[in-house]
Amino acid sequence: MIDKTAFSMFNMPPQPNDPNLVELIKLHLEAAEAPDEAQAFLSIPEIQNVMNLNPVSQRVIINRVLTTVLLKLRAMEETVVIHMVPLLANDGLLEDWITLMKEFVIPFLVSNKVLTKVTNN
Repeated sequence: MIDKTAFSMFNMPPQPNDPNLVELIKLHLEAAEAPDEAQAFLSIPEIQNVMNLNPVSQRVIINRVLTTVLLKLRAMEETVVIHMVPLLANDGLLEDWITLMKEFVIPFLVSNKVLTKVTNN
């Protein structure tokens, strides 16, 4: 049986002061001088689908997408990603998640050109 409350909460639009996590990730990628990575991130269909959702829903999908991308990179190049995956948690404070993304995940994505490698294959 489908939990209609959870489904409707997932699809809720953001509140006026909610951050747009998709936009935030894009901006951090661009700030890291990785416009190709930012474009690759935005080109992922699942990311496009959550552009206008609330940050809780965006976080879940961004985490799922990045986990999948990291695992694909590991399979393609045998790159060690095990230290990145635990940083993609769906619980905890949003501010902490943003900090982890900015300080650890995004630099890893940029230095390994993860998004462009995986989305172009």
